[in-house]
Formats: sequence, structure tokens, C-alpha cells
Amino acid sequence: MANLFQSLALGVSVAVCTLGLTGCATESSNIKTHLEADQTYNYQQLSSFSIEPKQFVGAASDAEADIYNAVKNTLTQKGYQFTQGNGDFSVEFYARRKEEQKMVMRPISTPAGQFTEYRMEDFLQGALVVHLRDLKNNEVFWKNTLSAEGKHRAEGEELKKRIDYAVERIFMPFPNK
Repeated sequence: MANLFQSLALGVSVAVCTLGLTGCATESSNIKTHLEADQTYNYQQLSSFSIEPKQFVGAASDAEADIYNAVKNTLTQKGYQFTQGNGDFSVEFYARRKEEQKMVMRPISTPAGQFTEYRMEDFLQGALVVHLRDLKNNEVFWKNTLSAEGKHRAEGEELKKRIDYAVERIFMPFPNK
């Protein structure tokens, strides 16, 4: 199990939608996860959890309820029991979504020759950070972050699907009960 919890950072390009807190381009989008986990922690002792949303930056607060439900569903499917306020560990999550502009260069072929087009495009950047805190000693023993970038802002059911995907991806390395 120690190998399961080694610190890692992944950069993955996928053609599907990315984190619900960001946009999704019709072309490939970047998803990056970064896991930090205490390899000496006794994960087998855990059986119940509570959830405590922490901070939202930008327009990310509109996704709080969907993130809460996705975390609850994912950990319940992994065999952990949800409790209100008490449990073996607390799930704390932070979310950020902001809009930026970037310079995009694109080669153009014309009968007159090769040219480069330069233009500013809007991008959305988002991140979801999850901390698991041992409620007995008040120490964080597991952290995972998923960040993504895209061009299309998700709303409604599309946003919910992206959040579900992001939360499942974040908890993928966390052991089943």
C-alpha cells in the first residue's frame, strides 16, 4: 500500500471534459493531479468521515453543493460511512475558478506563404483541492489537487458531470475500506 501513496504529479491530456470548476475545450484539455499522502498513516483504521467545505475563489462557490455530494458519494462507494460533524476523518475542500486571457499563436497557410496568427483568447482555470484531516490529532494526512484549463464554462448538469469526474479522479488513489 505504501507504493499507492507515494507523492506524484501527473500531466495528462485528454479529449474529454476536465474539472467541473473549469471549462472544457472541444479539443484536448490539461488535467494535472498532485497527491501528497503520509505513507506511515494507518489508513485501515478509518471507517467514517464528515465533510467541511472551506474556501472558494472566483465563481467557484456555485459548485459547492455538487462537490459536497460528489465527495460524499465517492467515499461512500469506497466503503466509508458519512457522519454529520464527527467521524474518523474530515474531508476539507477548496475550489478556485478564474478567467484569464492568453496569447495564442496559430500557423496559417495561404497562397502568399506561411504566416502566424496571434490573438488573445479567453481561458478558464480551475482547481479542486481535497485535504483529509484526522479528527483525533487534527493533522492532515492526505492531500490531492486536481487542476485543469479549458475554454468553455460549464453550467448545470454539465458542471455536475465534470465535478463528479474530478472528485472520482482525486479519490482514485485513496484505498477502499
